[in-house]
Amino acid sequence: MRKTLLCIILSVFFSTVFADNNSRKHHDILDTMIKVNSYFMDKYSDYTVLEDNNRTNTNVLSRSIYYEGLLELYKIYEEDEFYQFAEDWAIYNKWELLEENDSVYNYNQHCGYVYLELYKLSSEPERIKSVKSYYAELLDSTNTEVFTNINSFYVTTPILGKLGSYESDTKYFDKVCDIYNGLKEKYPVKKKFSLLGDPLQTKKEKKKSEKFVTIDNIMTYSALSRIIEELPENDERRILLIKDFERITKGLFHYNKDYILHEFFGKNISTKEDVRSTILMLYALSKSINLDVLKKEDYLDFITNSWDNITKQINPDGSLNFARSSETIINNKKDIFDTEEACAGILLLAGSEIFRIFVD
Repeated sequence: MRKTLLCIILSVFFSTVFADNNSRKHHDILDTMIKVNSYFMDKYSDYTVLEDNNRTNTNVLSRSIYYEGLLELYKIYEEDEFYQFAEDWAIYNKWELLEENDSVYNYNQHCGYVYLELYKLSSEPERIKSVKSYYAELLDSTNTEVFTNINSFYVTTPILGKLGSYESDTKYFDKVCDIYNGLKEKYPVKKKFSLLGDPLQTKKEKKKSEKFVTIDNIMTYSALSRIIEELPENDERRILLIKDFERITKGLFHYNKDYILHEFFGKNISTKEDVRSTILMLYALSKSINLDVLKKEDYLDFITNSWDNITKQINPDGSLNFARSSETIINNKKDIFDTEEACAGILLLAGSEIFRIFVD
């Protein structure tokens, strides 16, 4: 009887400690996100202005990534000013995609993802009229080669997935799979930029023994997690994508887990790109856990340790040490996440998903 009572007491005690630790953790995550977002909203309070004074529209890629993150923060912490800031930006840009010729990278369509998220919160058709018009043409096109560029894949396929989900139209899902299959053909296993086989790249600026997955790989990985979220649960396409995603995840961990924790965090040798890649990786991992695609117990320690190390690179005022000074990113084809706006955006995206892990 005494042993049974002792077991019950210990069980209650450890459950309480665990719950308290989770509570503190998700509050810490939220505080970090709010601090970073406050810095951005204070510095860029005028959503009609870019540092490129020759532009009148502000729905460029870097700002779009930020507003994605802001809306994810809003979903877990419903401050009216967050929603209003995003909505005012979209209204100023007339809910339209950029009209510039962007057939190679498709950067200019990324704002459509934010419009779709805002549409989800209000269901006003005008909000996605431009997005639907643009992607209706894509559905009818037999040429998907242009969208198998890594950056274009990151922008295009999640939007198609959301449209398919909102419209309950499998044609969008079919197009996503066509583009994804084209990507696999373009970057086959054991060739450069192959995320689908061995997701490993040698970084020129490091010693030959030091290797880390590149931003290109992580962009594809992140896009897959978004596509999986939109596909119906028992859809055969979703099942096949999950198999690829699980295989890719194992590859990422086999080659990069120890390096991330012990080398570039432990020895402080990370480049800014390394940090940005890790944040986007945490976003995809955490989202997949929240979708019940991956098991939390397999990745939680890595996610927690990586997040804690990343927060050390956030200054007391909320500015980010892993971002370059903010300027328009539209002509930068190397790394689409390097501005202050984009870095704030991906940090809010990752933080929101990690927060959900500790709340559930």
